[in-house]
This record gives sequence, C-alpha cells and structure tokens, in this order.
Amino acid sequence: MFDKSAIGIFIVESPLHCGTGQDVGVVDQPIQRERHTNYPRIQGSEVKGSFRRYYKNSDIEEIFGPEEGGEEEDKYASAVSFGDARVLFFPVKSLKGTYVWITCQDVLDKFSRTLKMANINSITMPSITAPPDDESIIIYDSSISVNERVVIEEYMFNAQNRNPNEFASLIDKIVPSSITEYSYLNSGLKKKLCIVSDDNFKEFTTMSTEVITRINVDNDTGVVKSGALWTEEYLPTDTILYFPVFAVKPRKVGSSISTAQDVLGKIKTINSYIQVGGNETVGKGYVRVNWI
Repeated sequence: MFDKSAIGIFIVESPLHCGTGQDVGVVDQPIQRERHTNYPRIQGSEVKGSFRRYYKNSDIEEIFGPEEGGEEEDKYASAVSFGDARVLFFPVKSLKGTYVWITCQDVLDKFSRTLKMANINSITMPSITAPPDDESIIIYDSSISVNERVVIEEYMFNAQNRNPNEFASLIDKIVPSSITEYSYLNSGLKKKLCIVSDDNFKEFTTMSTEVITRINVDNDTGVVKSGALWTEEYLPTDTILYFPVFAVKPRKVGSSISTAQDVLGKIKTINSYIQVGGNETVGKGYVRVNWI
C-alpha cells in the first residue's frame, strides 16, 4: 500500500496528442480513450514518463525506479505510482463567450472518488444535479446565453441558471488565481463552466477534439512522399485534466530519502511547464502542472 498521495492538474497549453498508434477509423492516429466511456485520457505510464523526463535530481532512480536495462533493473521498484490523467473540464466553442468548458455528473463523480482515494479532504465538492434531459444545460453565468439558450458547436440547449458561486472554491483549488498567468482562466471558468448530460459530454469529447492533417515532404522533389499523408487527433488547448499520485518511501537499500512524504515533495517540485505526449518538435503537448 502507498503511504502518501496527491492530486495533480494538467492545464493544456498547446494541443496534446497521446496516441494509441495507427487506427482503422476516420482518424489515422487517435488519442487515448477510456474503453467503456470513450472519454479522453492519458495513461498513467505516459504521465510518469513525462515527469521522469523533467526530474533532474541525482535520486531519480530511487523515486522512479531503475532504468530499463540498467544494472539494478530487477532489484527494487519505483517509489511512486501515477494514475491516468482524466478530463475534468473540456473546452468547446460557443456562440457567446467564444468558448465554454463542459463537464458532467459522471466526470465530477469520478473526480470526487479520486479525491477520497487520495485522502484529499480540503475540497468540498458542489452538490451536482445533472440536466433533466439532453436538450438542457446548467450554466453559472447568463453572459454565455441568449434568450435562455446556449449554443455550443452547432447545438442549442435550454439554459438552467445555478448559483454562480457553486464551483468557485473548487476552481480556486484547480486553477488558483494567485498564479498570475491564470487569473483570467480562473475568472473565465467561473463564468463559462457548464454541466451537460453524460451522453452529451461523451459526444462532445468524441467529436470536438482537434484533428490535424500532416504530411511528409520529400527533400529532393519538394512534394509529399507517396502515402505520407495522415491525420492526428489532439486534446484542445485549455483542456483541464487531473491525475492521482501515490508514494511510499524508496525501496532502494541505503536510499538518501527516508519517507513517502519526502518522495511526494520531490515530485511536487515539478510545478510549472512540461511536455507530454508526441510531436514535441512542432510545439505540441505543453502543459502547466498544478497541485491540489
């Protein structure tokens, strides 16, 4: 069992692609998704690998485990476990306000359960009631509605206004206004957060991701190589995800780190920008890390 735990937040700063490889569907290279819900996710192994790449201290193997193929590969295991990064708030374009963030009761329930699993008691989850039907949407600021209607993508919903402060404390934990560059994001979330039905959330996170067409040009001819045209799927900028981290004291004999709390503290020193997923050289996958 792990002794200490935390919840990390990813704020996507440039379109992010954590892929599954080639696919026979409409998109050649889709993103990772949960099998039973089809919600986007980033596998825990990918999250851990990204943190390992940005960890610069000499005790990296004590925390993340020995390098594959190294002399101590089978002698001890990692002192940390990273869970999957799941979508909490997903941005979609809107007729008013340019874009809004959507979430749903199922997503918020999973987030609440993850908080309990990680023993995070400093957050009181709002009491969430799902919209009564697929044609309705819950909003917290009337500035994104027109005549009590909200238009997202090409769909129109009946708006139901709720207490604008209902999500304020949760948003302050996830995107603190004390981080200067996120004061706008903090206030934007409080105005533009919407609750949709579970089915609609699944639909939007399936159909409203970014799909980019890429090519490979032959340097000699200056034209696209034969067969070198493909499409890639990306999580859009401003997507907000969360992931759990669990720690024990290092298993390496003679480790310089004595407690699980120290392990977690070292992980939390990574608290600014990192790159996750593929296509780093074309500016994709940069995220801001925050900790609850």
